[in-house]
Amino acid sequence: MNNNLKKTKNFLIKKLNMFNIKLKGGINNLEDISVSANEDELTGFKINSLDDNTDGYNILDNDDNILLTVSKSTVSDSTDVLNGTLSNIDMVASKFILFEYSNITSFYGDFAIDNIKIGGVDINAAEKFVKFIAAISSRKKGKKKFNNIGGFGSISNIPNNIKDPKIVACTDGVGTKIEIANTINKFDTIGIDLVAMSVNDLIVQGARPLLFLDYISINKINLPKLKSIIKGVVKGCKISECSLVGGETAEMPGTYEKGKFDIAGFAVGVVDKKKILHRKKIKNNDLILAIPSSGLHSNGYSLVRNIIKKKKINIKNNSFLKKELIKPTKIYVKEVLNLIDKKLLNGCANITGGGLSDNIKRIIPERHCAEINLDKIKPLQIFKWLKKNNIGENEMLKTFNCGVGFCLIINPKNLGSISKYFSKNYKPYVIGKVVKNSNKVKLNGKINWF
Repeated sequence: MNNNLKKTKNFLIKKLNMFNIKLKGGINNLEDISVSANEDELTGFKINSLDDNTDGYNILDNDDNILLTVSKSTVSDSTDVLNGTLSNIDMVASKFILFEYSNITSFYGDFAIDNIKIGGVDINAAEKFVKFIAAISSRKKGKKKFNNIGGFGSISNIPNNIKDPKIVACTDGVGTKIEIANTINKFDTIGIDLVAMSVNDLIVQGARPLLFLDYISINKINLPKLKSIIKGVVKGCKISECSLVGGETAEMPGTYEKGKFDIAGFAVGVVDKKKILHRKKIKNNDLILAIPSSGLHSNGYSLVRNIIKKKKINIKNNSFLKKELIKPTKIYVKEVLNLIDKKLLNGCANITGGGLSDNIKRIIPERHCAEINLDKIKPLQIFKWLKKNNIGENEMLKTFNCGVGFCLIINPKNLGSISKYFSKNYKPYVIGKVVKNSNKVKLNGKINWF
């Protein structure tokens, strides 16, 4: 180790020793790093790379709790100096300590113990998270917008090209899908789920998503985890072409178990009164089209987790489930709004909890019925896997989307004009039609699972 690296390491050790925490191994070699506390609070550790979008590593304990996060640049093998920035180091011992390194180029770089917290709420960590959200949510180019993050409320413009604007609002969460995220230690997709669950409801009314707010409640502020979640939220907002304008992050020790958290989202959209989609526009003999889902979306996870528990499946070692269960919900905003603008759509339904039947009947007018041919549905592999695990037909249809993420109701003459607005994996296909009947929904046949 060169002299500058040695000095930097010794300086770090000295600071850590102030709090009875020792750093062992070469700071220039991440694989050599281990951490221990005098009273054995911290013992065995594992090194785990962050997701592909994050330049760094997690150091985990044997229960996969994140103890330390370091950037790749920090552990450079530079022959002269220790390059880069070491930030967001979360260490859990007898005390909670948040450290921050800034612009380390040698031993003489800045080092600060930002906050020491024995109990209660870590205000400084929360403030850092707010600043992070403000930074990543304001990167959007174009019109000048209000800087709302961190304020008491959020302000947004209503588009001036809408003659008679009406506001539509939706709120939702992602349910126990967060437990899957916790199990596999991957949090960058559930933020997309969170946005999708609300904006996909907005467009059912014909509304264009305008703004989004999030709520995160967590046992202890964990910056790497929270940042990963928010990056997903920002990505979801980008896909939906709406703005993340604010939210709330609540640290709630004593309410949530260690490592546990919950998230919720709130979306506001705007629609011209003349473009509102309502059941009056749906007519006899209109076609019902299914748009494929990306997977489970965010519904039915309690049942899925129960199967996993009963069969003692370790999803960390099951590549199929590990991939499928964390897939983000498909956001249908762009495609559906294009259809509305082209006046190709009479109605639509977001297929979430309650399945196809419970959701589509919400938009069917009186004395009419959505007649669905189940044998037309194309189930995805994850639903075939679930069906193999002894889930009954009715429960499958009631709990899951079964491969139908969204439904369109159109005039038959517009069928040929629909497909071009969708990518290959999400081409709509006919599964039924609207008929005169008072039953609201009629399911014919059975899904061909295998």
